[in-house]
Amino acid sequence: MNGVLSFVWGLLGLGIMIFIHELGHFIAARIVKIEVEVFAIGWGKAIKRWKRGTTEYRINVFPLGGYCRMKGSKDLEKALKDEKNEFGAIEPGSLFSVSPFKRIVTYLCGPLANLLFAIILFIPYFMIGYQAQVDPNRIAITSDYHQLFMNADDYVSPAAKSGVKTGDFILAVDTITTNDFQTLQEVLASRKPSEAAVFTIERSGQTQEISVFPDYDVDQRRPIFGVTSYVEPVVASVEPLSPEAAAGLRSGDTIIGIQQQPVRNTLDLSVALSEDPSEINLSVIHEGNSVPAEVIFHPERGEDGAMILQFSIRRQTTHIPGKPFTTAFASSFKETFALMGQTYVAIPALIIGRYDVNEVLAGPLRISYLIGNMANTGMKSGIINGLRTIVWLLAIVSVSLAAANLLPIPALDGGLILVSIVEFIRRKPVRPRTYARLQNIGALFILLLFIIALIGDVRSFF
Repeated sequence: MNGVLSFVWGLLGLGIMIFIHELGHFIAARIVKIEVEVFAIGWGKAIKRWKRGTTEYRINVFPLGGYCRMKGSKDLEKALKDEKNEFGAIEPGSLFSVSPFKRIVTYLCGPLANLLFAIILFIPYFMIGYQAQVDPNRIAITSDYHQLFMNADDYVSPAAKSGVKTGDFILAVDTITTNDFQTLQEVLASRKPSEAAVFTIERSGQTQEISVFPDYDVDQRRPIFGVTSYVEPVVASVEPLSPEAAAGLRSGDTIIGIQQQPVRNTLDLSVALSEDPSEINLSVIHEGNSVPAEVIFHPERGEDGAMILQFSIRRQTTHIPGKPFTTAFASSFKETFALMGQTYVAIPALIIGRYDVNEVLAGPLRISYLIGNMANTGMKSGIINGLRTIVWLLAIVSVSLAAANLLPIPALDGGLILVSIVEFIRRKPVRPRTYARLQNIGALFILLLFIIALIGDVRSFF
């Protein structure tokens, strides 16, 4: 039932983003004097309709998204029927009766509406304070755990090359104090890839400074230092009646070993668990005791045979204060256009096969489910965190919708803008038959992408 609700709520969120997109086209069309024949909320049969001026407004049976039908389809149909090389008598108020510049404005305002909506959503996202999990400023070297980070066995991370070691505390980067790992991540992500960062580290009670020159992640367009969080494996909670509870695992236990191997942090634990043992042998120290105890159990398995662990690791939480309006406003612009950039960087990587199409290209089913599922998960950690999760997801979907529609593919806004630019430069309209062919090619391409995405959706659920 929760899965169905997640899907419904997600579909509603996706529908809102599509409606915002069509509303942008509608407002722009009215401004440049293009008549809108139908503006509809939702799809399917109209359950309510009314007319104001030259526009018929509809509320359709499936209240998901909507559409904006502009005047001009009859002009195109007539030109194609008469086999003319140019549009004949064009109806006043038609899409083809206005200049290419006005059409560009109309096509552009759909994606712009999505970008503006994302910016508006991000403002409260950055302004609202929230509870967040934070890890200490103690780090582990990613190349020490190549099994988890998909590194080659002989890979040495930049931090390790410079002498930083697993278990070190990073007190500051250059002159910026890093009291927790999340702050450290933000500072390192903002660094220029060509510049060294000076780490102030603490090791065995002694402090020292180490300069680290980062690698560069071409896909993510960010510097890579090769450090991750070092979290001590202290048990937060254990599910009642679980194999772990029956074996004696308790809240507050510190895990010091697994499968007869020492455990210093959760990464050591993950490496051992990645081997998928049928029986798990933990060495723990119960809270308040100093003598190690053994906890041996057979973990539960899902229908697919995957291991299901029924205990959690203790994490610190802290209150992150919201940003003032001016800072949040600036951050919302920065985040929106950073997401746009990431989308366009991912497209060439997808084309050359660096990413799996089914993993990157999600259809409406998967997008809707992910929105709803993440919103439900966020709500479990509190109303404020839940609302922030919903706002963040809707903003990302809105930016993605804008980015996708601006691609120069016929039948999408980007393709229509490109055609209008050609008309503007040539000082004459594209031939009706050429226009129709471009639209058909674009529609077939979009249909192909939709089928691929839908197949990926079905595979992900089944």
